[in-house]
Amino acid sequence: MRSILESPDVRVDGFIGPAHVSTVIGSQPYLFVAEEFNKPIVIAGFEPLDVMQAILMLVRQINEGRHEVENQYARAVKPQATRRPKPKWRRFSSCAESFEWRGPGDKSL
Repeated sequence: MRSILESPDVRVDGFIGPAHVSTVIGSQPYLFVAEEFNKPIVIAGFEPLDVMQAILMLVRQINEGRHEVENQYARAVKPQATRRPKPKWRRFSSCAESFEWRGPGDKSL
């Protein structure tokens, strides 16, 4: 998210946060989006009504000039991490300043 927000060629008004990741890491890791970049973020569940409500919450933040981390998926996502990653995960994951994009717009796909 930081790479996207720091990119001079990308304009983002806000984010819908991922439920699956957030159930593990919580909502606090997204605070930098609101605090450093003044962008709203709403963590959404998977159901169609969850996504629709998250969009409404995001639009309201934008219209009101707010930039907060809101949690539409409060039934599963808490502010803090719900559990520590298993030690085996740590062997295969690491934080990186940048990464090769694999998704929409990737010409190698």
